[in-house]
Amino acid sequence: MKKVLVLGGTQFVGRTIVEQLIESDQYQITLFNRGKSNPALFSEIEHIKGDRLEEQDLEKYTKQKWDVIIDASGYWPDSLEKSLHQLKGNVGKYIYISTCSHYVFDEDSSTPLTEEAEIVVCTTEQSVHRGYETYNERKAECERVLYKQKWLDYIIFRSGLIIGEHDPTDRLYYWFYKLQTQKEILWPNNGVNLLSYSNVKDLAALVLLAIEKQHSYSIYNASSLNASLADFMNEAKNMINKKPNLINASPAFLEENNVNQWTDMPLWLNGNFLTVDNNRVIKDFDFEMTSLNKTTKQLIAYYSYGLNWRAPRYGLSKERELELLNILKTMV
Repeated sequence: MKKVLVLGGTQFVGRTIVEQLIESDQYQITLFNRGKSNPALFSEIEHIKGDRLEEQDLEKYTKQKWDVIIDASGYWPDSLEKSLHQLKGNVGKYIYISTCSHYVFDEDSSTPLTEEAEIVVCTTEQSVHRGYETYNERKAECERVLYKQKWLDYIIFRSGLIIGEHDPTDRLYYWFYKLQTQKEILWPNNGVNLLSYSNVKDLAALVLLAIEKQHSYSIYNASSLNASLADFMNEAKNMINKKPNLINASPAFLEENNVNQWTDMPLWLNGNFLTVDNNRVIKDFDFEMTSLNKTTKQLIAYYSYGLNWRAPRYGLSKERELELLNILKTMV
């Protein structure tokens, strides 16, 4: 039975990976994390408590031998480099969860990017920064750290915008909640702009396949589908039998009224540039991604029974949305 270490493992992506590992019943699983997020989860498997940013804690796992390490919490290139130096000779395969958001996107292009596209530069200052604003740069630098390990059998899965059960961000949920609870919705650019999404269960399934499968490449875009907010809305409104009035707000209107892309209008960007090509991973792993229809069903089930349609913690306030809707109505 292979020894598998999961770095992280109790939040969202890592949690889903561990659930699938346990369900497979094929591996001896150990988790390494700080024990702060959902510490009671997975009591049936071994936990090593430690902080990746504390150098003395790294030896708690780097001095042991592992058939596979799954890195679901690799955000800091300096820590990653130190741990890999200590792991040399002690790990068979290293599976790293990265992101597609670190590509250098051309906002004037709608062509999905392949794995050969350029990723962002990371300065020395950014590489040791601990805040979210340098996330993309640090993830890109973590990949470069892996590139340098000529001795290491590694595989990098670059995820799209990850969605699914236990998503802590409320970004896509914002729109499903409005569909469920409102008769009118402020709708950015008719909801037509595309993003690449990764169904968290697809991502976890690919990780499990990578444990056993010989792979032809070291880097894969692990997105499930390219979809718009309108695509999700059209699927969902039929499933929950809701037909709200979608009040279109043009990009110009939103800009004039200081409504920010992505934060005020979750998952909306004025363009189709944040998309990637997933053909490589589908072909190499002979993998069928979860469809938009099935993904939407999974999301509605989680939002209904996991979140119980509580108010979202992301996006415009209801009061601000109502104010903007009233302005639009006076313009008609």
